[in-house]
Amino acid sequence: MLKPNRKNVPTKLTECRQWIPWKNEHERKIPCQENGKPASVSDPSTWTTLDGAWEAYERGGYDGIGFVFTKDDPFVGVDLDGCRHPRQGLAPWAQAIVERLNSYTEISPSGYGVHIIVRGSSPFLTGRKIDLSAQQGSEGGKKAGIEVYDHGRYFCITGQMLEGVVARDVESFGDWESISVLPPAHNSGQPQPVPPATVVPSAPAQPVTAPKPWERPATSVAPAQEPASAAQTALGSVGQVGVDLERRIRRATAYVDAYPPAISGQGGHATTLYLVQNLVHRFDLPENVALQVLQSYNQRCQPEWSEKELAHKIQQAHEHPADKAAEWEAEELAEQAAEAAALTNGAESARSLLAEYDRKTGLVGAPASATVASEPQPSIVLASDWLMQEPPPVESIIPGLLDRGDKFFVVGQSKLGKSFFALMLALCLAAGRDFLCWKPRGRQRVLVLQFELKSAHYWRRVRRVASALGITPADIGDRLDILNLRGKASQLDALRFEDYDAVLFDPLFKLADRAGADENTQKDMARLLGGFDAICERGPAVIIIHHGTKGRIGDRQAIDRASGSGVIARDFDGMFTLAPHADNPGDWLVLETVLRNYRSPEAKTLEFQDCSFIVRDDVPPEVETSDSVRRAKQSGPSVEALSATVGGWISGPGPEETTPLIDRMQRELHVGVGKAKAVLRHLESLGYTRGKTSEFPAKSIITPPLKPLVQGNLSFLLQSGQTRQTE
Repeated sequence: MLKPNRKNVPTKLTECRQWIPWKNEHERKIPCQENGKPASVSDPSTWTTLDGAWEAYERGGYDGIGFVFTKDDPFVGVDLDGCRHPRQGLAPWAQAIVERLNSYTEISPSGYGVHIIVRGSSPFLTGRKIDLSAQQGSEGGKKAGIEVYDHGRYFCITGQMLEGVVARDVESFGDWESISVLPPAHNSGQPQPVPPATVVPSAPAQPVTAPKPWERPATSVAPAQEPASAAQTALGSVGQVGVDLERRIRRATAYVDAYPPAISGQGGHATTLYLVQNLVHRFDLPENVALQVLQSYNQRCQPEWSEKELAHKIQQAHEHPADKAAEWEAEELAEQAAEAAALTNGAESARSLLAEYDRKTGLVGAPASATVASEPQPSIVLASDWLMQEPPPVESIIPGLLDRGDKFFVVGQSKLGKSFFALMLALCLAAGRDFLCWKPRGRQRVLVLQFELKSAHYWRRVRRVASALGITPADIGDRLDILNLRGKASQLDALRFEDYDAVLFDPLFKLADRAGADENTQKDMARLLGGFDAICERGPAVIIIHHGTKGRIGDRQAIDRASGSGVIARDFDGMFTLAPHADNPGDWLVLETVLRNYRSPEAKTLEFQDCSFIVRDDVPPEVETSDSVRRAKQSGPSVEALSATVGGWISGPGPEETTPLIDRMQRELHVGVGKAKAVLRHLESLGYTRGKTSEFPAKSIITPPLKPLVQGNLSFLLQSGQTRQTE
């Protein structure tokens, strides 16, 4: 794999904000963003400058940099595969193309091909890939071929100039007819509009009655001629096979152009298989035509599918047809409008009409995967395929703990600070800061849906937690959104959850009330959790804040501490549980984490300080249970003995505040809040008085008795002589 050389990158390309870093995973070049997330050739917000891509590459974790071709730039990329031997040089056919184009030419990352970038217009409506292996063989295991793209693709730029090429910058070119290896039908130099439908002359034109999308026509159609590679080319290649097939190809083309691309790690297999099922069963395309129509779609996929993989999916589609009759019938109206547009203006107008149909049917705000294709159908896969292929990469939010698409719970009893805990998590993810002892993988986009507190109070809480963490507005930028829904109606289906890495719901019982669900009913909770699963399928991790069971929560296993029907204990990817600590249940908590996909980490002791939690590594994490409470009562210094010590701290004659005394007892005497308060009550029984002052009306104070005590034993002197002597 050749390393990139930035110095040789053409100046015209360096001025564009169309750069991405990329990584090689299982022989596939995955486009990435600077933060490690997948990039998309159709989403400019995931691109960066050359400086940004280069800095990400130099930090490590990437194999090179790439340049994205768009419809708005004047560049055309020509990729010659399997044409170069490291010692013998270029194959004659490739050398002829390099000399004819006479523009910036570099060696591809594999070393067995070359990239040429020119200024001009592509001769094809969409990207084109031409296999020349039958005539030219291969080199380095790469089949000889030529690919031409001017949008919807990216080149892995190496900057390793091909020896003997004089041109150092991107030069103009338009004489595509002179490139003999390009198909003659497409050597026009400029893209041509989609031809109008051609009716077979021997039969009068009749109105076409479309069959139900899920039904095959009763009559067969004549076989199509061998179509060209792109979907639009297929339309122009079937002029004499009858209007029915041509009509179906046009409709299928408009559908494919609007269909979301497959993204590795985001359900790409199911997305593509559902599309193929549509082409084979819904539009009833022959296999060879379906394969060619898929070419333009495949160029948008990340990474692209191989010809063998697409052929296998067509075979799977034949074996496992999608059972989507009702949905397809509902979409028939949109397709008829799209067809009329495609007949005159091509797929661009079809997409506009499909979008208009989405607006009329209330699908505004839904992701592309929902508006165009609904939910991809689950499909049976061969285990042998999985054994031969590497699984897609996991998109981690916090490596080893939380991934995109996870369903995660935060469980704790009332007033234990679980909402503070969740807000702290949201702020740390948005700022890319360490959360307790875990480090997020860069800065994340987070949405908090808050159903419980008034907006003003939650506003103050956000400021206090951020201040305690030292997080400023510049640290989170526009990556943390908060939607306060207390007492407000909201259609959650209209939210673009796919725009976020994590979505927090606080608390669950409020959302359940809105949905008319009873948390104690298994059926209701299963339905509610299924809704969270649907959000997870759209990309983000879903984090749900939920209250714990009544009573001594530590008496239960961690997974059984959530209140309700118990279905949560069997339907999660991860769970945080917060429980009181055995030694200091008032101020310390034990955080236990249960994970389904990774090894669960060790429990931790947390202390709540200044609106945030800190980890107390010096305190063993022991959850308060009924047994621990009984043991505490049976062991340790008695209240009387502790009162003697604490009485010595109150020197008098003025009062002492009780809160600092309780803190000191916890710190030095290792007792809980309950026992510390018992000591104060015992002191009262010995003559100490408790009250408040006008200066501090909200603070409790304790004052020693007027009569002094002997040696701090807190027993009043019984002998008057001793009393007089002390006085």
